[in-house]
Amino acid sequence: MKGSTLFLWVVVFACCLLVLRLQTKRPPASVKEKEPSPPSKVSSVKTPPGIIRASTATHPFARRPVRKEAGSARMSNTAANRPSSKPGIDVIPNEFVLSFRSEADRAAFIEKAKAHGVEIIGMLGLGNTVLVKVKKPEDLQQALSESPSPVRSSPNYYFLAPEIPGKETMKPQGNYIAFGDQALKWLGVKGDNSSWGRDVVVAVLDNGVGSHPALREGNIIREDLVNEDAPASGDNTHSGHANAVASIIAGASDDVHGIAPAAAILSIKVINSDGVGDSFTVAEGIVEAADRGAKVINVCIGSYGDCFLLKQAVDYARQNGCVIVAAVGNEAVEGVSYPAKYDGVIGVSAVDAAGRHMYFANRGNEVSVSAPGVGVKSAWSGNDFVGFSGTSAAVPFVSGAIAYLLSENPDMTAGEAAALLIKYADDAGAPGKDKEYGSGILDVQRVAERNQKGIYDIAASGVCYKPASSANDQNLVLMSAQNRGTENLPAVEMKAEIAGRTWTTNFQNVAAGQTVSVEVPIDAWKPGEKKVLPVSFSAAVSGATDRNPTNNVQRGVFFLEDGSK
Repeated sequence: MKGSTLFLWVVVFACCLLVLRLQTKRPPASVKEKEPSPPSKVSSVKTPPGIIRASTATHPFARRPVRKEAGSARMSNTAANRPSSKPGIDVIPNEFVLSFRSEADRAAFIEKAKAHGVEIIGMLGLGNTVLVKVKKPEDLQQALSESPSPVRSSPNYYFLAPEIPGKETMKPQGNYIAFGDQALKWLGVKGDNSSWGRDVVVAVLDNGVGSHPALREGNIIREDLVNEDAPASGDNTHSGHANAVASIIAGASDDVHGIAPAAAILSIKVINSDGVGDSFTVAEGIVEAADRGAKVINVCIGSYGDCFLLKQAVDYARQNGCVIVAAVGNEAVEGVSYPAKYDGVIGVSAVDAAGRHMYFANRGNEVSVSAPGVGVKSAWSGNDFVGFSGTSAAVPFVSGAIAYLLSENPDMTAGEAAALLIKYADDAGAPGKDKEYGSGILDVQRVAERNQKGIYDIAASGVCYKPASSANDQNLVLMSAQNRGTENLPAVEMKAEIAGRTWTTNFQNVAAGQTVSVEVPIDAWKPGEKKVLPVSFSAAVSGATDRNPTNNVQRGVFFLEDGSK
């Protein structure tokens, strides 16, 4: 290796090792679960080409060993030692992911790495990748100087399940409205949906789906990529996270009924019982899911570290006909977590039963769609049921809805199914796609009835405050209505009442799916002054019968704290 190349590697790895992980407290999310019965696709599994499956005699690192470092926080079952996540770098100290041009190059590196005391703790066929752990950076530098150069490299990053506040609905300012056992009805699921998801495999990458009365044991295939020494105690806060997710997808009991009860659940354990994992293992899980025939990959865990291998695994899964549905994160910040941040991944946010964006759900251009995420009745560990809250609760509704579409439309691809859900989402908040709701709120009924003629439905879709951007602009309240039917609406009348003043606006020939909006100026107020601004807004159709007049009105109150902003 040339001197300049060696110097570059020294700089890269030295920098990586000096990165400090910032820690912060994460907002909460609660949990629950359920199950179904498996199709032949899953039970007759062939050896996946992307994962090394040779015997340990041939490839001693084909399956990564249990990490047993003394004092390791991420393999500990003690919640107090669990790392916190924050938008920014979340590096696992002394671990690096390296990708080589060929298998022979990787083998040559491994030989030199072992000779210099570098521990090989994981291997993946995708990209001829290896995960290493070092005690001293100079050991790795020496091994690299004597072996073929990697084509890609990255630190390994923590992957975490969201913090769980308890088993109660979150109440930041006033009360959010929990869904309880009414989420399917709220989404428009009608009649008997027991066959939804048949012959579709949904992979749940989490802390391992266990046994539960709400889940059909025969419908679960399990794979463990963590192999931790001992399971967490029954009161571990994250112990039922995967069960909760699985029950929302495929719950099949009177207590919890999933959106796609006939779907097969491929449970791939990629984080430990304390909710802690890493980028390499999650990437391995995505490849495993794709190779085992999953069409939907549900990821309710996240990281703020962008590991190249995770992106390659996402691309690999998509190229193999999978759709990845991921949580945007619960940190209440601008910016979503990985893998939801990647192009082509369906990033899911959370709303309450009044359709309000949840304060904890991260915002960003990568938010694709929103779904129920407060107090959703779900399975937990043991025989328990809880109120599951967070973007983790919202993701499986979208995954289950995709499974439903695939089971009802065998010629449809997973990508086409996901696109339909986004196209027929209910616009909310600001008109069109926005950073909070994405393209809107999941509406299973609209998707199911998309080809049914004669549906007329205008809905008040959003009221939002739009502050003046300059001294010459006005403060505005923006009100929107959406045609959620399948026919054009001949005439729509929108009425708004703001602080005792009334405005009326009319629109003609509003197309199916179209959103129309009105901007109403409001009086300025003094710097430092606080204002309470009650708003009432309604939309009505003329020349046709509205099939759902209950969604025609929205009311709210804006608390404006400083007119100078």
